Amino acid sequence: MIQCINTQCLNVIEHEDKSSPTSHPSTCPKCGSQLIIDGRFQAVKLLSTPDNLWSPAEDQTFEAIELSTQANVILRVVHSNNPRLTTSLMEAVLALRQVHAIAPNPGIAQLIKEKAYFTFQMSPDQTEPEQTEAHAMVTQKVEGLPLCQWIEHHGALQQELAFVWLKQLVASADALHEQGFLHRDIKPDNVIVTPRQQLVLIDFGSLCRIDPRRSTNLQIKQGTETYPVAGTYGYMPPEQSEGRPESSSDYFEIARTIIHALTATHPSDLEQQSNGAVKWRHLAPQVSELFTEFLDRLAAPNHLYRPSSVKEIVEYIDDLPNRIAADQKRKRRQKLKKIATPILLAVSIPLALLAGAAWSRINTQNRVNRLFSEANQLISLNQPEQAIPILQSALELQPEAAEIISTIALAQSLSGNNTAAVAGFEEALNLEPDNLFIRFNLANVYEQVDMEQAIANYQIAVKEESPIQAAAVNNLARVYLMTGQLENANDILSNQAATEDNLTQAALLKNRGWLQFELGKEVQAQALLNQSIEIIPTRPDAYCLLAIITANEDDRITCISLPTPSDQPEVQQWKNQLSQMSDRSNS
Repeated sequence: MIQCINTQCLNVIEHEDKSSPTSHPSTCPKCGSQLIIDGRFQAVKLLSTPDNLWSPAEDQTFEAIELSTQANVILRVVHSNNPRLTTSLMEAVLALRQVHAIAPNPGIAQLIKEKAYFTFQMSPDQTEPEQTEAHAMVTQKVEGLPLCQWIEHHGALQQELAFVWLKQLVASADALHEQGFLHRDIKPDNVIVTPRQQLVLIDFGSLCRIDPRRSTNLQIKQGTETYPVAGTYGYMPPEQSEGRPESSSDYFEIARTIIHALTATHPSDLEQQSNGAVKWRHLAPQVSELFTEFLDRLAAPNHLYRPSSVKEIVEYIDDLPNRIAADQKRKRRQKLKKIATPILLAVSIPLALLAGAAWSRINTQNRVNRLFSEANQLISLNQPEQAIPILQSALELQPEAAEIISTIALAQSLSGNNTAAVAGFEEALNLEPDNLFIRFNLANVYEQVDMEQAIANYQIAVKEESPIQAAAVNNLARVYLMTGQLENANDILSNQAATEDNLTQAALLKNRGWLQFELGKEVQAQALLNQSIEIIPTRPDAYCLLAIITANEDDRITCISLPTPSDQPEVQQWKNQLSQMSDRSNS
């Protein structure tokens, strides 16, 4: 069988004599296109699938034979001179060259050794060469089964192998990210399981550069024009469908791919929650709760809830077997205690009564833990209203638990009830006056209702060294800037040490840039704001300030396009200011 690679034809030519390539027809009898490509290859099968809605018809992938060696290869053809399509193809070539430059990466498909990228004329008739020119990339064919077929043959994936495969896919994605590229279409169809059970990423048709300003090379535009996006429904995260992919977008797709393997069910066939997460645990009883929680976090619809770095992901995966073993050991101990109760009854009545009371306390604590865990999961999934009654049930079991009271207050704050949230945090703080986490959250809510109280509580939170100190310094500086207390803002930002948390680090740099802008030092302000964007390119605040300083149109569009954080009202003020500036310039 011979496959025509003219994307407007795709005719299949049956040919019986496989032993003599020279006897094969040289052109397609239907459209006249060449069947021997670049004098080296002959396509035998179309591999592209229709489920990728954003894959252009001019960009197709084929299985082919290298005629000189009879080796099977993968041939990607772009039958167009559209710069967007040809650039995508050449960037895929560049990415694969860079990934394998030092040593072959076993988790990513490789280019063939000789002339992996070339152009050729689709038709022998070159009277209109601009219409017949095509661009091609050739990669080695990876031996094995696509993961989607592996699942069909073997059924649901077992947990132990899922650990290994998750780590392999994360490492492959990270190798691309290290070279400045995103894959953007990781799914079982684009993952090959080799005979040695090594997963290999294939199909780089959706690959794009990581833009340090936006985490993507796609331009965000105003008006009714849609953003150019790529990916596959069921695996693609929300920010990618909006044209703003980032590194964690690939990890979202990896998590959805592993969930598909563990459940043997396509993500689009799983029940979807209101926030976009999927319900899948009931279909994977072989998977521990700790692993399901981690996969849910990796596939969180809100990218801010996902792990912040590949190091964090790998360390957690490596430690997961130990965590699961410890959890199982704890459950076995609880089961043994349950079994031992009748023996105690036979030995001594007072001792049995004591054991019964202890078991009652253990049972109560377990119920509280389960309720608290369930509520926190709902909060992380942006469903705080549903978490409140669950937390109140836990509070009935432990009426003076500051942690439960403060979590109820947090849920009330997220639900928009700041008055109840302040009262709740104050009550929790009365129970634990030295708890800086509660103090920080109380100050955060006070920002909405009483700025002086916010400052007073932040000032207490920044005095002692704690995990929350850097965030408290950042928020206090921000409040000082909002209220025009530039000298106080300068004092606290000047004495703040670096932090390893990317979100806090980016916010501190933004606030330092904001301070320099207010002091009239625009050059220093721009440098700090650009550093903030390099660390976290998906928040609008630094873009907004840059647009105000420089009147840069790209920064203005990005500022307006990105969602306004609910805890940063000043960002909405900047957006309004930029809109007014734009209206004045247009008039």
